[in-house]
Amino acid sequence: MMPQSLGVIGGKPNSAHYFIGYVGEELIYLDPHTTQPAVEPGDSGCLPDETFHCQHPPCRMSIAELDPSIAVGFFCNTEADFNDWCQQIKKVCVYR
Repeated sequence: MMPQSLGVIGGKPNSAHYFIGYVGEELIYLDPHTTQPAVEPGDSGCLPDETFHCQHPPCRMSIAELDPSIAVGFFCNTEADFNDWCQQIKKVCVYR
């Protein structure tokens, strides 16, 4: 795993999930389809912290079921982080 990885967004046709890890041949995912009202900047009202947590436990899906259309997220906090990420990507890329 790359420390810069934020996860993968994808799933099956008509279904999207946020993949956060894997165990063997299974992907661990969260269902991002929980909504709540937006928080306005400077809003003095306090929202309970639990409203930002998952409503359901993580689920699993066979990697064989994953649709090939995915989005991969990375975050590099510093230039050194980015350089490290570049080196890691070079190790896993296959040049033809």
